[in-house]
Amino acid sequence: EFGYLSDKFPIYAYRRRSYAIIGWTIAAANLLLLALLFHEPVGFYCFDGTSYDQARICNPQAQETAHFLILMLTAVYFGLVIADAAADGLVVEICQAQTGPSPADLQMLTMILDALGSICAYFFLGLCFNGRKHLGIFEWELSLHTIMFVLSALSMGAGLGWLWLVSSEVAVELRPGE
Repeated sequence: EFGYLSDKFPIYAYRRRSYAIIGWTIAAANLLLLALLFHEPVGFYCFDGTSYDQARICNPQAQETAHFLILMLTAVYFGLVIADAAADGLVVEICQAQTGPSPADLQMLTMILDALGSICAYFFLGLCFNGRKHLGIFEWELSLHTIMFVLSALSMGAGLGWLWLVSSEVAVELRPGE
């Protein structure tokens, strides 16, 4: 759907770049809002230092904060979907223009980069958000606020990358009335 929108309704005469920047901005803004506004509550179940006792409820209000977290993370994902659709559209556009590497090589490269990005994200969360409080194995972990700030900074960097580094897209010539 977003690929169709970017093809049909270019913003500032760009089909891909504008939508990618909008998507990354939505993701970064919502991650930043999460970092600033969301306060992780004390666990719903009682925590004894190594595990949660599911027979005892210590903080019934913890469930109320989940709605805000889910809403904000959904908005982050919405932004990522927009940015991903723009990136996929750019790959297709480059392949159709037959500029640069062969279409198969370019698609393989984007799939490899996507997989490497996922692996890096899993390692980051596995190493930095794996403390006892969240039923992990480490004695330490980064706070949820810190992780949201880091992810927001990475999202801002991706948006700036699209702004300055993606120059292979040529501005669309709009006809009068478009």
